[in-house]
Order: sequence, then C-alpha cells, then structure tokens
Amino acid sequence: MSDQAIEDVEKERGGCLKPLLLLGVLVGLAFAAGVLIFGSVLVGPTELGVKTVQFDLPGFLRKGMLEKTYGPGYHWFIPFAEQIDTFDGSVQTFHMSKSYRGDREHGSEPLEIRTRDESTVTLEVMVLYQVDHANAWVYWQNVGKSGLQVRRLGTKVRDLLKLSLGQLGRDEFYSNAKGREAQSKKVVEEINAVFLRTLESEGGPRLDPRAEAIRVIDVLISDFHFTEEYEHKIRDKSLVEEEVTVQQAREKTEEQRAGLLEIKAKGEAEVKVITEEGEAEARRIKADADLVFQRMLAQGELALKLAEADGKQKLTEAFKGRGGKLSAALEHARTLEGLKVMVLSSSGKEGFNPLDPRKMLELYDVAK
Repeated sequence: MSDQAIEDVEKERGGCLKPLLLLGVLVGLAFAAGVLIFGSVLVGPTELGVKTVQFDLPGFLRKGMLEKTYGPGYHWFIPFAEQIDTFDGSVQTFHMSKSYRGDREHGSEPLEIRTRDESTVTLEVMVLYQVDHANAWVYWQNVGKSGLQVRRLGTKVRDLLKLSLGQLGRDEFYSNAKGREAQSKKVVEEINAVFLRTLESEGGPRLDPRAEAIRVIDVLISDFHFTEEYEHKIRDKSLVEEEVTVQQAREKTEEQRAGLLEIKAKGEAEVKVITEEGEAEARRIKADADLVFQRMLAQGELALKLAEADGKQKLTEAFKGRGGKLSAALEHARTLEGLKVMVLSSSGKEGFNPLDPRKMLELYDVAK
C-alpha cells in the first residue's frame, strides 16, 4: 500500500472518531449538569440526612446505607445511584396529657399510676427526645418515617414511670418534689439503655444496629391529680397548716416587736447617759478654760502694771540727772518758739540773753 493510500485511510478514521469524541464530551457534560441539578440536596438547620446506595457498582459503589450522618448544608450524590433522605433532628415532645390535641404519633392520654399505699394519681407528662445525631443512619434504617418507634417510646416511658413512681407513697409523692424528680431521671437512664443499647466489639462498645437510636433528654411531670376525696383532704390540711403558719408568724412578729422596743429603750437610755456624760465633760472643760483664761488675764494685767511701774521709775531716774535738765531746756526752747518781741536785760550780773544757746546750756548745766 502506498503512502498516499495510508494517509487516505487515516483521514477516514479521523473523520469517524471526531463525532464519537464529541458525543462523549456531550454525554459527560450532560451527566455533570444532571449531577449539579438533580444530584444535590439541602439539609435544613434542624434536619439530619442519611445516604443510601441503590445498587452495587464493583470497585466504586456498594449497595446499602452509609454509616454517616449528614448535617445542615448542601450535600452531593449520584442521581439514580444514590439517594439522600432528610428528617427532623430537633428536640421533639411526646405528650401524655388530656389537653393534647396533636397527632397520636406524639401524644396519648394522661398516665395513671398506683402509689405504694394503693392511691391513684393521674399524671400529665412531657417526654423530650431527639434522634441520636451520631447514629442517625441507624434510626433511619430501623424506624424511618413510620413513627412506630416513637409510639413505642411513649409506651415504654409509661411502663417505666408506673414502676418507678409507684415506689412512692401518696403523701411522699405529693410533698417530695425531689423524690419525683429523682425517679424521673431514673426513667430517662432506663429508657436510653433500651433505645441506645450497645454491643461489645473489638474496638469497644458500639450501638446495636437494630437499636432505635432515639435519645430521651428529659421526662417532665407537668401536673398531677389525686382522687377528689384526697384532693379535699389536701385542701383542708393546707388551710389548717396555713392558719397555723399565720398564727406562728403573728406570734413571731410580736416577739420581734417586743425585742425591738427593748432594744430601742436600751439605746435611748445609753444615748441619755452618753449625752449627760458629754454635757458634764463639756462643763468641766469650759470651767477649766475659764480658769486658765482668768489666770492668763491676771498674769497679763500684772505684767502690764509691772511694765508701767518700771517705765515710770526709769523715767523718774532719767529726769533726776542730766536728762531732766535737757528736758527743761527743751521746754524752755519750745516756749520761745514763735516769740517775736522779748525785752530782757542782757548786761550786768543778772543779765540774760535767751538767744545765746551757750548761755542757755550753761544755765541748765548741760553745756559740755
């Protein structure tokens, strides 16, 4: 075969392969689009999801439910080959109440129990429960959407409450709230031991694949009623106890009032004593201050008089000597101040010239 012939054959093959390749690409794109459109599911904020494989695909898929819980958000699966189911994962309530008006799946009639002393008590109960999140696939596998296990849960709780609360006596049941609460918690533990039972395995205890995977959170007794006869007795007893309590309160109030009056009287007496002692002390302090003041005043007057006497004595002594003569000369000079005319004899033995300072000083014997 010539080279030209070989080239012609290859061209024919290429022409056939191109459509096949294009078809494959289109199929792949269609499959991807289908996965994007039909192969995702949104799990809501209060929901849980589980995935089931519909058929075996050796080396890739194995038929059955995956042991995995899918939480809130978008999750992918292969259309027609896989399926994701969602269900409520929030806390739910099973009611045992006369006033309940919902579906029978989540409610029943009030619970009647017999106490230890053969009294009948009617209870209104709320059972709070939810699917165990870690084992949601077990729940869906064994319970699914039937709701049969929820009604079984209510029946089991009723039976356990009858046994547990029946251990209490009538009066104990009525007055011992802690006892009722303790029995309710015991029921929670017992019901979870049934619905979340485990099996021993090499890796340790694991949930029984046949379990219901429902977890009871709490059992709440919202109300309870005895027979009408006993209810009357309770009311009568309560009234008597209330009257006794009121009388005791009155007596205690009177005692407290008497005690307060006594305390008040003692306080007033102590205040009076303290006041009188304070006034006496104030008078004593004032008397001491007056005495000190009088002493200081007398000492001041004495010192003043002594100073005046001393000053006079020193003045007298000063005037006895030359100081007196100087003072007389100064006084004489002051008398001449402003004098315009004076007629005196300035000659002879008795002559005196007042305008001669030297003569004046000699006259007063101070010319030195």
